[in-house]
Amino acid sequence: MGASFSCVPRGVAAPLTPIPTTRSIVRRAGPCAPYTDFICQEYAHPMNNQLDLPQLFDVLGDAVIVADPKGIIVGWNAAASRIFGFSEAEAMGQNLTLITPERLRHRHNVGFDKSMETGTTRYGSQLLKVPANHKDGRTLSIAFSVAMLFDENHKVTGVAAVIRDETARWLEERELKQRLASYEAKSAVVSQTSTPADPKS
Repeated sequence: MGASFSCVPRGVAAPLTPIPTTRSIVRRAGPCAPYTDFICQEYAHPMNNQLDLPQLFDVLGDAVIVADPKGIIVGWNAAASRIFGFSEAEAMGQNLTLITPERLRHRHNVGFDKSMETGTTRYGSQLLKVPANHKDGRTLSIAFSVAMLFDENHKVTGVAAVIRDETARWLEERELKQRLASYEAKSAVVSQTSTPADPKS
């Protein structure tokens, strides 16, 4: 049998009954559902059994969002609230389209359904950079990777996305490109209007 640890949600003082964990990744219901076995799973080293993994989930600087096979959000950490503006209570139970711009939702849904069907994603080891919605209506620029989640029978149970806010960097790069384009345009005008000196006879 695998090791176990107590998964204590925020606001609950007393520890709950320890939940057994295995090396396979299995989405769980109940108090640990927001974390799933993306967080609640056994680590090889004995010292890791002393780690407060739910706390680690919430103190990560990057957003971690976990969704079930229907795209329903079942995990939302503190960084996700900071980046997207939605509290955990507002996000849990909503579809991932909550943060997906309307013009990209069809493409998102097609790609998501394909990953659920095949159990694969090309964004497990490479970053996908896309726009996203903030609660206040702003458009964000995010970069994220995706991890597929499976049960002991290798049936897909959902996905976990690790997301970083790239908005500030994207704005800086856009401004730099605009300044460079302006400089090149001015240089081209100067070059076209310059009259070469008459050659000496």
